[in-house]
Amino acid sequence: MGMDSRNEDLTLSPLAKQKFNELVALLAETGFGPDGPSPDTDFATIERFGHRAGRMLGRAARSALPFWAEGPALSQPNGNALGNGAD
Repeated sequence: MGMDSRNEDLTLSPLAKQKFNELVALLAETGFGPDGPSPDTDFATIERFGHRAGRMLGRAARSALPFWAEGPALSQPNGNALGNGAD
């Protein structure tokens, strides 16, 4: 995976952006307390937490896609393949 692909954000609708920001705030509170990460929290700590949250999101998305475990690989508009669970 190239550096550019790791920095690509999703295009979200205004409602999705609002929900995303709410999720980020809830996750920050969950992982770092009601005030979020303290100013002395290093990026590596935040990144590890974000990675854990991302894996959780991936599992939730996978379970919401009933074809995932049974169907053939499907292509997304960006050309990436959605696999059959064999990560």
